[in-house]
Amino acid sequence: MLKPHENIASSSTALQEIERLRKKYEFRDKEEVTSFIKANPQIEPLLFEALEPIGAVFPDSPLYLEVFHNPEYQDSDQLVINISTGLEVKEALEELDKIDRGWWGTNINRAEGKLSIDLEFELVSIF
Repeated sequence: MLKPHENIASSSTALQEIERLRKKYEFRDKEEVTSFIKANPQIEPLLFEALEPIGAVFPDSPLYLEVFHNPEYQDSDQLVINISTGLEVKEALEELDKIDRGWWGTNINRAEGKLSIDLEFELVSIF
């Protein structure tokens, strides 16, 4: 059985790891994303591991974390890594496919359905 101080220590460590994540990702809703990561600890290491393969194909792209709620299915919430890119749609999808067929394809089961990787496109002014 855990002693009270062990619980506090592990909670403190979790908060430190979340703070490390906040240096790499922008949390769209800090409280919601933090709560989701705490409730689904299997995704925390994946978030750190994803930085390398994402950075390899989207080196200067900002990364955002947000919780997606599917209104059609109860208890199907997912944390989404949104990769913001200014690439053309076709090129961006080809780059995302490299991640999907590489690192993510071999690690997706570890997320237990609670994490996904997606693109969001930056608005480009034509004027």
